[in-house]
Amino acid sequence: MKYYIVAGEASGDLHASNLMKALKRRDPQAGFRCWGGDLMEAQGGDMVKHYRDLAFMGFFEVVKHLRTILNNIQICKIDILLYKPDVLVLVDFPGFNLRLVRFAKENNIRVVYYISPTVWAWKTKRVYKIKQYVDEMLCILPFEAGFYAKFNYRARYTGHPLLDAIDANLSQSDDILHFREHYNLDERPIIALLPGSRAQEVKAILPRMIAMTEYFPQYQFVLSKVNWLPEALYSGILKHRKIAFVEGSTYPLLSNARAALVASGTATLETAIFRVPQVVCYAGNWISYYAVKFRLNNIKYISLPNLILDRPLLAELIQADLNNSRLQQELDAVLHDEKRIAAMQEGYEALHRQLGGRGASERAAAVVWETALKANINPEWTLFLDRDGVINRQIAGGYVTNPKDFVLIEETIAALTVARRYFGRIIVVTNQQCIGKGLCSAEAVEQVHQFMIDELNKRGIKIDAVYYCPHAAEEGCDCRKPNIGMALQAQHDFPEISFAKSVMVGDSPSDMEFGKRCGMKTLKYPFIPA
Repeated sequence: MKYYIVAGEASGDLHASNLMKALKRRDPQAGFRCWGGDLMEAQGGDMVKHYRDLAFMGFFEVVKHLRTILNNIQICKIDILLYKPDVLVLVDFPGFNLRLVRFAKENNIRVVYYISPTVWAWKTKRVYKIKQYVDEMLCILPFEAGFYAKFNYRARYTGHPLLDAIDANLSQSDDILHFREHYNLDERPIIALLPGSRAQEVKAILPRMIAMTEYFPQYQFVLSKVNWLPEALYSGILKHRKIAFVEGSTYPLLSNARAALVASGTATLETAIFRVPQVVCYAGNWISYYAVKFRLNNIKYISLPNLILDRPLLAELIQADLNNSRLQQELDAVLHDEKRIAAMQEGYEALHRQLGGRGASERAAAVVWETALKANINPEWTLFLDRDGVINRQIAGGYVTNPKDFVLIEETIAALTVARRYFGRIIVVTNQQCIGKGLCSAEAVEQVHQFMIDELNKRGIKIDAVYYCPHAAEEGCDCRKPNIGMALQAQHDFPEISFAKSVMVGDSPSDMEFGKRCGMKTLKYPFIPA
């Protein structure tokens, strides 16, 4: 299927690239056209524009470049129409992306918004636009889905993709253990400087960060440079100071840092995930600052860790507070105040628990894939389902041989209620080797199936046919999945079935292999279209 993805910043490029990687596992023939960065391009994205040409920070900067922004939006709209995607995926970047949602809906293009705009912080009225035009909103912060629920809009919390991104980056890096050697650093403890990813914020924040070198000579300061900003920008600010640069090695840097000075944004959460004590810094154009501050919805914090925990775990130095005296005081505290450091580490643990586990990119990809699938599915399509573990709960180490042991999975029922609207037929295909092993009779299995059909009918879900293989695995029959005998029988009974227009949903490798051998789309439970 065809995916059009728009990301306008470095973090969006990172998370979109991991989303694309997960989508390719579900849809090996996926095609991507993108506004983004190098990471998305490396995943096979056909790049329209790079985010370095799109990112403008703050009210004043946006107004200054308004003509360029509006021109880019028009280019994007035309390109979307020419590409004819199955789904439009918008990644954060709300000033640009929210201008596309109405256009997409008017042109019958489904929209998935990945990484919610901060409507809970400011411009709350944008929720109504999202409700009207966005098919799926995927949230990465724990409290966001609850915020949308207040407006009777169902958003999904898929978890924070940073956990996956950091795991992937570190598993491929040999830079951690040899970090000092690689960058010719001495043995002094490291203070990491993360001044942001936009030229405007680097110019405003980095001079105040590097002033700390005079107060902490017993530490070495290491600057994380982004590769899309020119080295001249950094060297012009550093001047005579001897501060090491690292590029593309932020995670190894954080793995080796004693403390960090961090520009507000995603980097504060990355630093927290690495459990590095930090001070949050923000400075910008005063017009932009007051324009934003005036429109905030009584938001108490600017850093993600504080927002998620809803308490001031990290010191936030904003505008005038980002001065030598305060920064020196706060940096000294996160380096030497043992109680402060212990409290911060305790807060980091609580943060990890709230962020959920790994797999955020996979969960998001499942929703995107399902949404694209819905755009193509019509009554010509057939839904094939495994039974045990998909429709009903499995019995560990046993078999469902009696209707009283057949317990429907409620999440599946909710999904099938929706699926019935899209698919022309729903077919169940199930291996039942309990018959071949002599543990139950064919009549008992058929009674279970009739019970299943009746229960689903009561809920408005029609099952068109049930096929089962009675043979034990060692018999090597043609009908036992992953062999495709049951699919061929279904096609014989329903000549209108096209495997190219079929989806197989199952919970086991044999189910997935069955679908692939037939040439069907495959979907691993529990990600049933809903």
